[in-house]
Amino acid sequence: MKFEEILRTCADNNNYTIYTGFCKAQRILMRSYSPICSISGGSDSDVVLDIISKTDEDGKVKYFWIDTGLEYTATKEHLKELEQKYGIEIERIKPDKPIPTCVREYGVPFLSKYVSEQMMRLQAHNFQWEDEPLEVLLKKYARSYSDRSEFLYTLTAVTR
Repeated sequence: MKFEEILRTCADNNNYTIYTGFCKAQRILMRSYSPICSISGGSDSDVVLDIISKTDEDGKVKYFWIDTGLEYTATKEHLKELEQKYGIEIERIKPDKPIPTCVREYGVPFLSKYVSEQMMRLQAHNFQWEDEPLEVLLKKYARSYSDRSEFLYTLTAVTR
């Protein structure tokens, strides 16, 4: 289905969420000289790839996948299927260092996307990672009761 057909179908069915998403993707691609897209082989990146393939009429997006050496054979096969289905090439990139070496040098990565999101929320409020008592941090970062509640919820989620 062509881009214009997708927009028309969305509009005819009052599905403006998808319509808006496709328009946003098109605007981003139009402003990009050499866009790249990371593919993980998971369902989220499959959806992004599908949207981009329907939006990138010039075929200027380059795709890549980071081969950490821990992936299942099924993931690698899935990447080949994506290449065939969409007529693209997904460049395989090996990292400079294996994961165990990185863990030794830099520590364990975040346990989940949820923790990462909560940390992003704190940083959006200019939170500095300080070793201060909770009351001091609340006075510094929470201006109202709702801010205080959100701050405590977010802080609790990060420190679990």
